[in-house]
Amino acid sequence: MLSVVLFVGWLWPLSRLDSGVEMRSERSDLILLLTANKAVYAEGEPVELTLQVVNRGPRPVTLQFRDSQRYDFLIQNAQGQEVWRWSADQMFAQMLGQETLSPDGGKLTYRVVARATLRRGSYTVTGVVRAIDAQMSARLEVTIQ
Repeated sequence: MLSVVLFVGWLWPLSRLDSGVEMRSERSDLILLLTANKAVYAEGEPVELTLQVVNRGPRPVTLQFRDSQRYDFLIQNAQGQEVWRWSADQMFAQMLGQETLSPDGGKLTYRVVARATLRRGSYTVTGVVRAIDAQMSARLEVTIQ
């Protein structure tokens, strides 16, 4: 499993996990974890992605949103061109919203399967939480062979 943990702000060194890599960064008490089910895929194979926000603090954290979209995922090729975006074919209600994470481990988890036709090469996957007051993102690399 390929993992990236982002605490928006600080960045800790990379460390190996199963078949992937983990990164951590810090923003207040929130951790953002981006994972792919593996680091290397065959051409045409779906890429399973998970984005998770975790509250490590002692108090609840409420995230505010401009609309019903809470997250997004995008994939860029080695030249930095966007080749897939989860929200491209989605529609979102135009209404304010919020999500509250309970203290000491409260989580929000978002999962998607990218069924993009990716050719051989390296790709950057970005997961974004679109909160007004705490927009966060994490990136990881996957390879198509």
